[in-house]
Amino acid sequence: MSYQEQLDKAQELVEKGEHSKAAKMYEDIGTKQLREGGDEQQAKAAKVLGKSIAHYLLAENEFEAKTLAFQVLYLKEKDPFLALQIESAISPNKTLARAFYCSEFLDNITEKQQLLNSIPESKEIFSLEQTVTIKKMWKKNIHDEYIAQYDLLEQSYETVKEMVNYIFSIKTGVIVLGGQLKNGKKVLIQLVKTYNTNPVEVIE
Repeated sequence: MSYQEQLDKAQELVEKGEHSKAAKMYEDIGTKQLREGGDEQQAKAAKVLGKSIAHYLLAENEFEAKTLAFQVLYLKEKDPFLALQIESAISPNKTLARAFYCSEFLDNITEKQQLLNSIPESKEIFSLEQTVTIKKMWKKNIHDEYIAQYDLLEQSYETVKEMVNYIFSIKTGVIVLGGQLKNGKKVLIQLVKTYNTNPVEVIE
């Protein structure tokens, strides 16, 4: 079977509710991608292995999920969804936050993800003492798609830190925020929050 045919077969297992079999198939696909080497192959493998861990968790195979998570720990920077699954399998209720300055908010979240990989983090953003307003918001789903969210648009907060803490209090998963500071500068905030007491939430 081709790479895509294998992914389609794994997705069929997911749709049948056979999460353990799907997890094993995703693990095999991802492991094969890793063996082929190269940055592009590693990036593909990271996404697929994230799905494997997620479905092991859904199948309540916590041992397999944790074992795989430790094996692919070195790949966590390759993909935020994989980072989420690793944290979920190893230790629940973890939060990760990254902040960046940007010149504009792009409509295509795929472009934005590339942007996050090409500009340096600015941790100082979290200590700024000025109002920030949410202008854009996306949440990533298990199909590796960023879905636009509208419930918090135009909400303002006294500081970036206050905004981040509020989002963490009401959301789980991988989230990207586009915020505008009082001084007019634009920031991107990437958030990851794990919560595996309910495995379904891990991958939705």
